Amino acid sequence: MFETVVVPLGTITIVAGLSGLLLSVADKFFALPVDELFTAVREALPSVNCGACGYAGCDAYAQALSSGDEKRANLCTPGGKPTADAVASILGLEEEAPEPRIAFVKCQGNLKRAGHTADYRGLETCKSAKMVSGGETRCSYGCMGFGDCVKVCPYDAIYVHEGIAFVDPDYCTGCTLCVPSCPLELIEMRPRSAEYYVCCSSNDKGAVARKKCTVACIGCGLCVKVCPVDAITMTDHLAHINPDICINCGACEEKCPTKAIVHLKLDEDAQATA
Repeated sequence: MFETVVVPLGTITIVAGLSGLLLSVADKFFALPVDELFTAVREALPSVNCGACGYAGCDAYAQALSSGDEKRANLCTPGGKPTADAVASILGLEEEAPEPRIAFVKCQGNLKRAGHTADYRGLETCKSAKMVSGGETRCSYGCMGFGDCVKVCPYDAIYVHEGIAFVDPDYCTGCTLCVPSCPLELIEMRPRSAEYYVCCSSNDKGAVARKKCTVACIGCGLCVKVCPVDAITMTDHLAHINPDICINCGACEEKCPTKAIVHLKLDEDAQATA
């Protein structure tokens, strides 16, 4: 009986010991070398994995940089200048960080301005509401306020107030995760230096747009006429301001009869630390 129990146990112990030894040897001799450059670059990135750099995530961007396939150290929008400087230092590159960008919701037609015309009962997501009824206001182009964008923002930079989503520019890092979350494509990325925005997305003709929302762009073209640098164009009854041309003079905001153009001025400290 003793030998029947002890011998098998001894055999198992020996086999387990040898297996462990072999695994240790294999791990030592067959392990893949660690790419120290990749590791350094990867640690410098913020791990948001948003894809704003044009790559699938931080790992892919770090791999492209460390392998030499990518020479631009300034593609990480959430990381901004500190990340760009760190990556450039690791790789020995000299390149300025791009201008920080922030998200902006192109709508200000809350339930009071656009009118409360229906009570949506269903899954409280913008995507679901769009498929069922298009929201609770008269304007089918407006923000539905169920906060799909709020849920995907990792920085708590978006909130909903009176049925409209707003982006807090002091918290937004420009990661772009909120952009695809909006089924109406109301979220746009803009340079932080751009102070004037057309806060509307309606393509209805003027009279119809104004009837649906008191702060809608009515396509009157007055902003186009007063812009001294031709930064504003009109497409499908909706004004567009080109931030690369705009000089932030404010003439368009003063002339807009419906106040569809808004002024968003960041304080200097917020811009400096972005």
